[in-house]
Amino acid sequence: MENLKMKMTKTLAALSLSFIVLSTVSLRAQNAGTAVQQMQTIQKNMEQQQPLVSLKAGTNAPEIYSGENEDIGPQHILRIMPRRNLFEVSVDTEYLYTDNALLSTKPITAASVWVNTITAAFAPTPFKWGPGRFAPSAGFYSQWYNYWKANSGPSLGNIDFNVQDLYLRAAYLFPNNWQVFGQFDYDRLVSQHNYNEFYHEFVPKFGVQYLYQVKDNMLVSAVLATEYHATWQSNTPNDAQDHLDEGLNLSLSYQITPKFVAQPYYRLQYSYYQFNAAHNADRNDLLNSVGLSLGYYFTPSFSLRTFVNYDARITDDNGTPSYRGYSVGLDLTYTFRF
Repeated sequence: MENLKMKMTKTLAALSLSFIVLSTVSLRAQNAGTAVQQMQTIQKNMEQQQPLVSLKAGTNAPEIYSGENEDIGPQHILRIMPRRNLFEVSVDTEYLYTDNALLSTKPITAASVWVNTITAAFAPTPFKWGPGRFAPSAGFYSQWYNYWKANSGPSLGNIDFNVQDLYLRAAYLFPNNWQVFGQFDYDRLVSQHNYNEFYHEFVPKFGVQYLYQVKDNMLVSAVLATEYHATWQSNTPNDAQDHLDEGLNLSLSYQITPKFVAQPYYRLQYSYYQFNAAHNADRNDLLNSVGLSLGYYFTPSFSLRTFVNYDARITDDNGTPSYRGYSVGLDLTYTFRF
């Protein structure tokens, strides 16, 4: 009888230990998935919320026809501005509030998020090549994501993490306002409490952009881009997060004053995952994102931006939640070129 009690006690202890371990692994996997989704969503929203790539306020406009500047003088609007330097260093700090930090259906958890970024890159001035200009760059950035729970929803857990990224990028700017671009990124995510890596990915990306000048102080941008995420994530099958993204980005940059720029934007993104959460079928996501950014340029290198953004994702995978959420925040950026 005594031996039977001891065996039952050992069995219960083993089952309890197994449950704790499996729960911990599941929580880590869930937090990892949330961190990856938050990183990708916030990074793409940051790209969308800023004025058009390589555009600066208060400079000359691109000529509508050859010799226009000689005829009427330079126009005071947004333009693609050549950078006459080799290197670029930038510091960015963004503080935002989101009503759905865990990207869940219900219940949802509101949180404040502080994202700090340091970037260093070799980014020479675009140079003449054939009929257009070629703009290569290579660099590194590091980001810190810190969360503070803002309501009585589910616990955030230990979700603070860092992102480290190495990238190679190149763009070719045609004289008729078309641009083709490609890049390759290596992203690595580590937890802040122990700096253990829990996710990394290799991401090749290709796309095309078209700029349309509506009037002297207004430009529209349309971007079509394709990117593939070849991933590794701890405690899950290595290919569980592998996916293909197809995206359409639309934005309008309106220079209200020489230093004040407004930019409404919209992004539609389709994502195809080879495997769903159960790893027994595929998965299809559709993300709609709309927002408004207001940026003030104290100097060409120093700017303050405020923004509001709304995201809605639907998916055909029962193990992955569809979600809706909004964010609002401030972003301060300083860029040094030399």
